[in-house]
Amino acid sequence: MKLKFASPVVVIILIAALLVVVVVLVQNANRTALDSARRVECANNLHNLALAMHEYHDVHRKLPPFSVNTEEHFGSWALMVLPYMEASAVFRQFDLHSPANSPENISLLADYRSPYWQCPTRRTNATYSFEGSDLFSSSPSVHKYLPTDYVAAHSSSDVVWSHEANGMIVNLRSNPSQGDFPGSVTNFASCVDGTSNTALIGEKHMHPDWLGQPEATHGWLELPLAMAADSPAFIRVGGDRTAHGAVSLAPRADFSTADDPNAVHMFGSWHEGLTLFANADASVRVLRNAISPEVLGYYIQRNDRQRLLEDSEGVLQSSGTAR
Repeated sequence: MKLKFASPVVVIILIAALLVVVVVLVQNANRTALDSARRVECANNLHNLALAMHEYHDVHRKLPPFSVNTEEHFGSWALMVLPYMEASAVFRQFDLHSPANSPENISLLADYRSPYWQCPTRRTNATYSFEGSDLFSSSPSVHKYLPTDYVAAHSSSDVVWSHEANGMIVNLRSNPSQGDFPGSVTNFASCVDGTSNTALIGEKHMHPDWLGQPEATHGWLELPLAMAADSPAFIRVGGDRTAHGAVSLAPRADFSTADDPNAVHMFGSWHEGLTLFANADASVRVLRNAISPEVLGYYIQRNDRQRLLEDSEGVLQSSGTAR
């Protein structure tokens, strides 16, 4: 019996098709591994920022405020934790009683770099520069700055920009020029829901077009670490009854104000379908973007006594009020 072999052309086609499949599988595996590594690095950043807040709390017995004083161009919580982020020398030279946008203060942070402030899925140690900004009217020359991709959990209610907000990071009760060292009215003892059950810091939603735009049309979304301004650059909210209405997690990276006017107030990530947070105990929690505004609000509020559990799909849900 004479065996028949496929023609050389057919064999070549089959081998080529097999190679294409192998290449696609390898590329997908590499992409998955890279995404996973970046998510781990992002989680590590959040953990380290939360630990810095714990060190601040150990020293001052209270958490840092989202803003350092009540004057225009005030400093941020990120500025206050710099001594615990290997930047003590920079912080010691910063004048807390002068505007954060003073030429002297701004120049201190122009060359500051640290990998902990940005999510590697989005960017790493990315700096930006601008000139003649109204925000920096006291120093109109060109400035460099390092923005952050991480923001503090501020409020789930209609009270914002205030020391009466119900999140972990709130505003000052008084001005440091009156003698108080910058610190909010919150501490870990005020977290009656439990530190493993309450958000401290999370990823900041940023549409790609908003990156490096300190004076974006939608608000102050990208600012130097020293400057909180009256903006969502360093704090975000979430819940079904916030001052901005119902605010949930941004469902995707390119979610914009055209999709929802509240996009600039949202937590959000460039990780696929997920947003990372650091709990108040410095552990890291991964939230699925499908979480409801109501449950997100329970997670942000420090004193609602809601018990939170993940359902079978991994989505955080409320299991009722703890007694």
